[in-house]
Amino acid sequence: MDATDYLKKHFIKTESIVSRKVGNEFIVVPISRTAGEVESIYSLNEVAAFIWELLDGKRSVQQIRDKIIDEFEVSVEAAERDLGDLLQQLLSIGASKEM
Repeated sequence: MDATDYLKKHFIKTESIVSRKVGNEFIVVPISRTAGEVESIYSLNEVAAFIWELLDGKRSVQQIRDKIIDEFEVSVEAAERDLGDLLQQLLSIGASKEM
């Protein structure tokens, strides 16, 4: 897939995940797992939490990338790399899906 096609994609959070801000941390927890599975609790850094909040299915990858650039004053390349990495991780744990 070329970069232009990827930038047009839309992603949304799945219903099997709950998220909460706890103090200064943003926590994402799959609700389909048991409480004993501690490895299924994820803590998001500031950039990841910002991206998580934008995954509404309405914004394209490109629009989210542009918001990252505006908010954190990073290069296009860095924003695309970080966004792509996080989206892959979220897909792999079932936290998001492509629209």
